[in-house]
Formats: sequence, C-alpha cells, structure tokens
Amino acid sequence: MFALRSHAIVRRRTQARCFWAEFYQHLTPATNQFLDLAIALPFPPSFPPYASTILLGTVLLRLAFLPTVLWVSLQETHRRHSIHVLPESSQGC
Repeated sequence: MFALRSHAIVRRRTQARCFWAEFYQHLTPATNQFLDLAIALPFPPSFPPYASTILLGTVLLRLAFLPTVLWVSLQETHRRHSIHVLPESSQGC
C-alpha cells in the first residue's frame, strides 16, 4: 500500500517539475526580450534601466486597460443605481 502511494506522489512531483521546466523554457525568451528592451530604451544614466522599464511597462499597461476598467465601473454603478420594476402579473391576488 505504501509503495503505491509513494509512487503516486513521485509521479505527481515529476509531472509538476516537468510543467515548471516547460513553463520556464517558454518564459526565458520573453525575459530576454524584456532585458533587451531595458537596455535599448534611452533613459538618462541616472535612471536604472531595468527598474525604469518595469515602471514604464506598468504605466503603459494601466493606460491600455483604463478604458475597460472605467467602462466596467460605470456599468456597475449604473446597475447598482437602476430601479428594477417587475411587471404586474395578469392574475389578480
């Protein structure tokens, strides 16, 4: 019984290791491109290029998703303040 359970645990750990290894393998080119971008951007020498690229990327992503966020919050506000009127039933009570 113990041998079967330990085999299942080892198999799950191996599958998890394979998943993370494959994940990192696909993530490595993206990180290399990000580092190349950090070096290529013309920041002043007083700014650290990697940290500045992270900040710039964060600001650009937030600006890119701002219309969607505003639309969702407007829809939520409208839904919260709208009055739902139920139609009268044709059967009298």
